[in-house]
Amino acid sequence: MSKIFLTIVGKGVYQPTKYRLGDKVYENRFVQKSILKILSEKGEEFDKIIFFLTDEAKEVNWDKYIRTATDKNGEKIIIEDEGLKPFLEANFKGKYQDVQICFGDNEDELLEMFGTMYDAIGEEDEITFDITHGFRFIPFLFFPVMSYAKELKNVTIKSILYGLYKNGEESDIIELKKYDNILSCANAAHNFICSGNSAEIAELISRKRDEKTIDGKKELIGSDNVSQKLKKLTYALLTCQGGDCDDAIPKQLNKIKNSKHKITKGSAAETEIFNNIINHAIDSVDELNRSEEPYDLGLNAVKWYMERGLILQAYTALKECVTTFFCCKYAHNSNYLDRELRENVDRAINSLAVNKNERLTISGYMNKALEIFNDPKLSPDSSEKYAAAFVKIVKHIDPEKIEYYRNLRDSRNCMNHFGMRKSSMFVKMDDISSHYKHTLELFADIENRTGEIITDEEALNMLKSYSKSGGAFVNFSNHPSEKWCKKQLMAARELSGNGQIEDIQFPVISADATEEEIDRTAKKCAEQIAEMNPSAVMCMGEFGLCFKVVELLHNKGIKTVYSCSERQATEIITETAVEKTSVFSFVKFRKYS
Repeated sequence: MSKIFLTIVGKGVYQPTKYRLGDKVYENRFVQKSILKILSEKGEEFDKIIFFLTDEAKEVNWDKYIRTATDKNGEKIIIEDEGLKPFLEANFKGKYQDVQICFGDNEDELLEMFGTMYDAIGEEDEITFDITHGFRFIPFLFFPVMSYAKELKNVTIKSILYGLYKNGEESDIIELKKYDNILSCANAAHNFICSGNSAEIAELISRKRDEKTIDGKKELIGSDNVSQKLKKLTYALLTCQGGDCDDAIPKQLNKIKNSKHKITKGSAAETEIFNNIINHAIDSVDELNRSEEPYDLGLNAVKWYMERGLILQAYTALKECVTTFFCCKYAHNSNYLDRELRENVDRAINSLAVNKNERLTISGYMNKALEIFNDPKLSPDSSEKYAAAFVKIVKHIDPEKIEYYRNLRDSRNCMNHFGMRKSSMFVKMDDISSHYKHTLELFADIENRTGEIITDEEALNMLKSYSKSGGAFVNFSNHPSEKWCKKQLMAARELSGNGQIEDIQFPVISADATEEEIDRTAKKCAEQIAEMNPSAVMCMGEFGLCFKVVELLHNKGIKTVYSCSERQATEIITETAVEKTSVFSFVKFRKYS
C-alpha cells in the first residue's frame, strides 16, 4: 500500500493566491505547491506524487511558468517564472512523476484518459486527490475512476481537495471527501435494499467514527451502537429469524428504527443527508414489521426475499409460514413455537401432500394420529393436543390444494443440504413464485371454510371411537395382499382399524376330509383370527371351511367380507387357433350376510 497524491495541471495563467488549509496559509501561483508545502509542514508524507497534464499544460506550467504582461510603455512582454518541476525536484525528488493525458476531444480520448488515471493507481493505495485545476469534465471523471479502483484495487480515499480562488483574498482549500462518502453511503444503502446486507453501511459508519480529515477536522461520526444494530438486523434477515426471540427480524428492526439518528456529531445539513440515506435503506424492510399474525410476517418475508432473489431464504420462510399457519388454525390455543407441535403438524401436512394415488384412507390417517396419541414420550395433555390437531387437519384440508407442498418441501431440503443427497433435485428459481401463489390459495380456502373445522373434543372422540373399532384387516385366503391391486389394498385399509393388512394362509382342504375335520380346522382358524381383534376379515377359500369360519366369526361379532370382481374376457383369433384370456378386476368388498 502506498500513500499517493494525485493532481491535475491545467494550462491556465494562474495568479498568486494565499491558499489556506486548516490553520496554515501559503501563497503561490500553483495550488499544488501550497497544498504539498502545507501538508509537508503538517507531517503528511507521500510515497508517490503524480501530476496529470496535457502537452499544452506541460509547455506552459511544468518546466517554466510562462505568462504575458504589459510593460510601462504598453508593450506586451513574456515573463518566465519557476514552474512546478523545479519545486518538485527541490522538495520531492524521486517521488514525483508527470503523466501525460490526452485533451479529451472525443469519447475515445475520454476512455483513454480514464485508463491512464486508473493505471497510475496501485493496489490498496491511499489517495489524496487535488482537483482544483481539473479542466472541464476531469473532476467528474475522477469519481468513476475512484469507484472502479475501489472495487478492483481496493483503494481508499484519504482526501479530495479543491482550492477556492478569490482575487486578492485568502482562499480556502476545501475538503470534498464528504461527497464521496455520500456516494458510498448511497451505494451501500442500495446494496442493502437489494440484498438485506448492511455490511457496507455498518462499515462506513464505523470508519467515520473518530476519523479526521487532512485539515484536522472531524468528519461525521456514527453513533456508538448503530453499526452493531445494523449487523444484527442483517443477521436476522439472512438467517430467516422470523420467530419471537430477541434476534427476530421485527425486534431487530424496531431497535434500529428507534435509533432516530444513525449519524451524529456532524453539521445539521450533513447529518440530515446521511440519516436520510440510511433511513431510506431501513424503510425497505419495514413491511416485515407489519403483521397482525405470525404467519403474516412469513408471507411478507417471502415476498421480500423473492423480490431480491434470495431464493433459499424465501423457501425457508414459506415452508415455516405454512407450518405456523396450520398451528394457529388447527391448534389455536397452543404456542405456535412449540417444537413438538410443529413436528406433528408437519407430519399431518406431509401425509396429505402426496400424489393422488399415494393418499391414505381415513383409516391410514387415523392410524398415524393414534401413533401420536399413544406416544409414551408425550405427556397426556400434549399427546391429546397434538393428535387432535392432526385429526382436524386431515379431516379439513382439501388434498388437491396442498399437493404442491411436496415440491416446496423437497426443494427447500435440497438447498439446505447443498444438493448433497441421493434424491437431490434441480431447484428452479421461478418455482418459488408458483409455491407462493399456491400457498395464498391454500390459506384462502382454509379461511373460507373455517366453520367446517371440527373441535378438539370432536377430533379426540373420533380418534377414540376409531381406536375401539379393532385392529388390522385380515386376509384369510390363498391370495397374498402383496399381489393385490392398489384399489383392493385401499379398500382393505379403509376397513382396517389401524390401516394394516395381515395375511393368514387359507389351509389346504382335502376332498376326502370329513365334516368333523372341517369343524376342527374351522374352530382353530377362527380362534387364531379372533385373537388378532381384527376390524374385518376377508374369508375366501374352500367353501365348506369358509362357511364354518364365517359362522364362528359372526358369533364373535367380527365382520367378514369377500371380494367382488368383474371378469373381462378377450378373444384373439390366430391362423391356427382362438386364444381366450380373462382378467378379473377388483370392484369392492361385500359383507357376508
